[in-house]
This record gives sequence, C-alpha cells and structure tokens, in this order.
Amino acid sequence: MESVSTEPLGSGLFCSECGRSFPAEDLARFGASAVCADCKPRLVQRMREGASAAGGVVYGGFWRRLVAILLDFIILTIVMFPIQMMVGAFVRTSLARPTPGMVMSSLGVLWLISLAVNLTYFTFFVSQKGATPGKMVMGMRVVTATGGRVSVGRAVGRYFAQLLSGFILCIGYIMAAFDFQKRAQHDYICSTRVIRQA
Repeated sequence: MESVSTEPLGSGLFCSECGRSFPAEDLARFGASAVCADCKPRLVQRMREGASAAGGVVYGGFWRRLVAILLDFIILTIVMFPIQMMVGAFVRTSLARPTPGMVMSSLGVLWLISLAVNLTYFTFFVSQKGATPGKMVMGMRVVTATGGRVSVGRAVGRYFAQLLSGFILCIGYIMAAFDFQKRAQHDYICSTRVIRQA
C-alpha cells in the first residue's frame, strides 16, 4: 500500500472519491489521489483488495483542454469571418485611396470587435452554461475551487487572464500539463478548475 502524505496540497481541493471540496489540511494523499477522512477507509480497503485509487473528480487534462480551445477558436473564426469581410469591403468601397492611417484605424476597429465578441463568448458560456462549446464537446466544465458555478465577474476576469496566459508564449496554458489539478495560469489567477463531466 502506498504511503499517505498529509502535506498541504493547495486551497479548495476536491476529494477524489466523493467529489466534495475540502481545505487541503483535511485531505490525505494516496499517490495521485487526495481523499477526505470519510472516504479514506473505503479507499484503503479497495487498495488492499488490489484496486487502484480511483477518483470521483477528474480534472480536464492538457490535451483535452487543448482540443477544446482549438474548437472554440474555430467557432470564433467562423463568427468573425463575415465581420472581417464587411469591414474590408467598407474600406475598399468607401475610400477611394485608403491611407495607411485609415487601414490602421480599420484594423483597430476589427481588433476591438474581435475582443468584444471573444469576451462575450467566453463570459456567457462559462458563467451561464459552465463551459464553452469546445469544452462541452470534450466533456468538461469550469467551476470555482469549491466546485461552484463561475460568476459573470469571475468569467470576465478569467477571459483576460487567458489572454495573459497566451501572451507569455502560451506558458500559462502549458502549466496545466504539470499541475496536480491541471490548472493553467488563468485558473490560478481566478481560482477556477476545469473538471471532466461525470
């Protein structure tokens, strides 16, 4: 049987067996599983019988999250394409000789529209549906550290934190591959978790 570690695991951890959230000091660690006092005897018994430590809460892994964000990117590209075409057509038809300043202005307008569309997309789906369409397809949802629903304000903050995760050479996203709870930088900043649907 593996030894039990009671070292702090971070705030707001989930019990791998029952899925409830507990303070770190209330959980014991068995390999990759963290369990509460109520579930510990059952887990120990199962391990004595030869079963591995299985969990009720499974975090969304790096590759699954990567596919989800790519699906969201495809959806947003499809939404933005006609908008880009309209702005481009307006610049070509309404301006006889577009100056570099006018072109830069139109690019700035496109950037602002894109920011507004992306912010609305991520905020609405994370706060109202619990997951973006990409995460829904991949069977994941975004929750708070205690397993609750993400508020609109936290969803807005999480979107801007995602931008930060991408600005630093995507290192903020890559962090999810090495974290025990599969947290990316924006999950750390906003105290969220991405978990697999039961």
